[in-house]
Amino acid sequence: MLAPLTQIEIENARLELDRQRLELERQRLEDARERRSRSDGRRSRNKLVRDHLGTMITAIVSVAAILLSLTQVWIATSAKEHELQMQKVQQEQEWRFKALEFITKNSDAFFGKDQLRRERMSSALAAAFPPNIAGSLLSNLKQASNSAEARQTFVDTENRMHAKPAGAPK
Repeated sequence: MLAPLTQIEIENARLELDRQRLELERQRLEDARERRSRSDGRRSRNKLVRDHLGTMITAIVSVAAILLSLTQVWIATSAKEHELQMQKVQQEQEWRFKALEFITKNSDAFFGKDQLRRERMSSALAAAFPPNIAGSLLSNLKQASNSAEARQTFVDTENRMHAKPAGAPK
């Protein structure tokens, strides 16, 4: 049989029970604080989003509009560059056609016996056409010439065309 508990042992047992109850109550309080803290955090985030939703939507729409504008500018720039490139190719073809027409109309002057007339036509060719067109024409005329004198005329014109003007910086 169990021996009867003394008054002190009974008090110690009650004291131990009170301690355990106190510890349980402390843990419940901590859990409640944590739940409240998490709930407050969610509420404050939701409140932040709710309070600034209009501003955020405006910012997103503005960024989208800027991106769209930049894309349109890029497309327009690319199209313009392509158009300029095509225009340059077309002008090059037109110059080549005009040069062919010029040579054909004046073939007797370029390939004839009159040296002075050949020099004048050669100078006119160098002055009338862009340097890249005139240079290739003079080179072709030089190769097609049947006399050394005619070849020299075209070489001299090419040299004058590529020479720097007097007084130009070196």
